[in-house]
Amino acid sequence: MDIEGYERVLFAGRPLWLNKVTRIIGEYHDSYRIPELRADLEPMGFIVTALPQGNLFLAVRSGAS
Repeated sequence: MDIEGYERVLFAGRPLWLNKVTRIIGEYHDSYRIPELRADLEPMGFIVTALPQGNLFLAVRSGAS
């Protein structure tokens, strides 16, 4: 996912369709980084991990195989 800085807009709103998603690989920007991603995605059951390349993250829903 590459939405050029709109991560906060998308994830902070916790859209209902996100309940159908099990994995997200994306790029974060500006002041919306791993702590903010975790604050928005972990209540929805995701585990958020920073990837070693650039500003990339992986979010996996707990229990997803």
